[in-house]
Amino acid sequence: MLKPIAVSIMPVFMLAAVSMLPPGGCTVDLLEMMVGLDQADSSVNPTSTEDVVNIRFRNLLTAEAVDVQFYMADSPLANLPADLFTPEHLVVASIGVAGTGILQPQKEDVIQVPCAENLTLGTLGGRFTDNETGEARGTGTSRWVQQGPVELCGSIVTLEFSAGESEGQFSTWLTIGK
Repeated sequence: MLKPIAVSIMPVFMLAAVSMLPPGGCTVDLLEMMVGLDQADSSVNPTSTEDVVNIRFRNLLTAEAVDVQFYMADSPLANLPADLFTPEHLVVASIGVAGTGILQPQKEDVIQVPCAENLTLGTLGGRFTDNETGEARGTGTSRWVQQGPVELCGSIVTLEFSAGESEGQFSTWLTIGK
């Protein structure tokens, strides 16, 4: 199975933080400055090459966290979406808080995966919870896409999780761009 490649701004951030250290005995609390940097800032744009697919996860909600429920396969699947949404295709590494697959409110994250002829990826829709209490709030709509019918190589696939039309409903959107 393909493994995601983490896109990180940490090396640049660390260099910038060290360069801000004043001369002498003063120190800067880097831990305090690094809180939340495991998730990509919205101003960070993924790099695009034809041999990778960039996947951007965006939680547009203000009070709910979302388990993005992201699945990916690189072999042919006979029965979509059932064959995709199985435990062996679940990906959480490098996504969300400490690689749990959970995005906090108003956060986004980006991963890169190698392009493959039979690449299929998608979400069960996301599982939404109250960010403070963990109380279940609902689920979104499952979405998936395959390489072949759609050109994924070199693209940016964005999965957005947001509020639905009525209270307690949630929306999940999948868009593809270059």
